[in-house]
Amino acid sequence: MLNQLRDKLRPWLPRNIRHTLYQKRERQFAETYIGSSNPAVVFLTWMGFRTALHDEMKDRRLTVLYVFFFWMVPEDVVRMAGKIKKNRAQYPKHRVVMLCNEQFVVDIFCAEGVEAIFCNHNCLVNENYFTIDESAVKKYDAIYNATMSGYKRHPLAAKIDSLALITYRYAGTYAPEYEKEVRACLGHATWLVDAYEASQKASPAEVARYNNQCRAGLCLSAREGAMFASIEYLLCGLPVVTTRNIGGRDAFFEPAYVEWVEDDPEAVDQGLLRLLARAPAPADIRRRVIEKMEEHRQRLRDVLKDDAPNAVIPWQPGTIGPLTRRHLRELGRQLRRT
Repeated sequence: MLNQLRDKLRPWLPRNIRHTLYQKRERQFAETYIGSSNPAVVFLTWMGFRTALHDEMKDRRLTVLYVFFFWMVPEDVVRMAGKIKKNRAQYPKHRVVMLCNEQFVVDIFCAEGVEAIFCNHNCLVNENYFTIDESAVKKYDAIYNATMSGYKRHPLAAKIDSLALITYRYAGTYAPEYEKEVRACLGHATWLVDAYEASQKASPAEVARYNNQCRAGLCLSAREGAMFASIEYLLCGLPVVTTRNIGGRDAFFEPAYVEWVEDDPEAVDQGLLRLLARAPAPADIRRRVIEKMEEHRQRLRDVLKDDAPNAVIPWQPGTIGPLTRRHLRELGRQLRRT
């Protein structure tokens, strides 16, 4: 009854209130992807060991490739390894492989007895959806595609005069007070997308189109995962200005098309000017990045060569589903039918 009332009220609420009221339900959605049906290979976002899928497939062969969308420190990895070993013992027919964004995470998992490889999740992005449009008119010096959350540090872009933004909100990290700060210091920026709900987010085609209207991409967080936007910039031929960071996005960076800068608006602006003056060729950026992506993909193919040599890599469209027990059980039933 309460849920029905909320759904009726939703269109009439101010967007900030609407986001806060519905965030608990919306945060359940994450990535799931079937890489192979027979034999069964599934990519899952790590949000804990997903026993619902393992239970549904307990008597069948299953390979689960866990992907991380967040940054980790050594203590996190050790703790996670303990949980994996405890749960894995219940499913002797299942293989669990951790796909890690940074090499040190691989080293710790392996030392703890958990199978892991250095396969940064950005290598799974499909390069056919983020391409160079040579006919596009460059309208902005820089673009920052980032969730409206404090860890993204939007104010570091305050000194950039010609700035485009793509923003969206995730439940659990969205902070209205931070948004006020961002709008105050980036009032001169152009908001290409300003999404408060999932249905308003830009599609891959729209992101690629907006990227091609810009000369460079910004990566301003100090700690996060591998940052999908970073690989999207690069595949569209944009060089990148980045702060020092942990989490894995540097895996596809090289000095030829990246400027590393200090955590200061003036440093970000000056780094952008240096990058624009160098003007690395978009085609060279894209070519080198795809080469690096293939190195990571090949590691994954090597891991799967005995279990599922025909697994689909990279991810294809239409493969995103909610990471809920109900969805995972249905995913297991779907795999059992193949």
